[in-house]
Amino acid sequence: GTNNFGRDAYNDTQQIDLHFEKIAFGIKNELGIGAEWLRTFSVNTVAPLDFTKAGTLTTPGGVVLTGIQIYQNWDPFGNAPVPSIYALQAGPSVINGHASLAKDHQYYASYRASFFDDRVHALFGVNRYYVDPSGPLNAAVGKSNTPYTYGVIGEVVKGLSVFASHSAAVQFNSQQSATGIGVLPSDNPHALNSETDKGLDAGIKSTWHNDELTGTISYYDDERNGVVAGDQLRTLTDPRNSAVTTVQFFTNGGLYRS
Repeated sequence: GTNNFGRDAYNDTQQIDLHFEKIAFGIKNELGIGAEWLRTFSVNTVAPLDFTKAGTLTTPGGVVLTGIQIYQNWDPFGNAPVPSIYALQAGPSVINGHASLAKDHQYYASYRASFFDDRVHALFGVNRYYVDPSGPLNAAVGKSNTPYTYGVIGEVVKGLSVFASHSAAVQFNSQQSATGIGVLPSDNPHALNSETDKGLDAGIKSTWHNDELTGTISYYDDERNGVVAGDQLRTLTDPRNSAVTTVQFFTNGGLYRS
């Protein structure tokens, strides 16, 4: 809810899944296929702010902050609460450029096989994502991606198994590089790239005393690339953010690895 707490966002989803199993040549085969369609709509609003209404705030170190400095340098672990930003509103809320409309759909399939008396299990999956361009005023954010997942676990001897897997995903976004009431064409606002994720793991699992005790040793590597983050330096140094015509900048971040 915004403004008059009206219902300014909607979404709906349709999904269908099919599952099939069959034993052939001593192998248990499991096949799954499915599809999902998702639509979301939201109205984004902004309002001009008068930071002179914020008054002053004295930090524990004795530094007096005024206006927008209070919000740029506020210490969340200090004792002083940050003043409410809603009290700074200097005009009515307006729609920020245009409404946000997104339409996504995906198709996926997976295959799992178990053989050698269920001592070995293998899995393969594929997921095809689509993001459709939505609305004549929205940026052309039509995108697609196909990540794969596969893995295997096998019992070497009773009580000792080894496993390995690889997975990947994509996180689409509709985040613009520049937002706010003060955005100008020279800021070149555009839709940021998608985030891509991938990971792998491998290890050994052992059980003792009729499965009363279990232990696992594993190695994993997970990477997220292009995570959307605020461009804090550009936002804080833009002179428009010392007035009522505020603007915020966003960018695709670097590599996050675990």
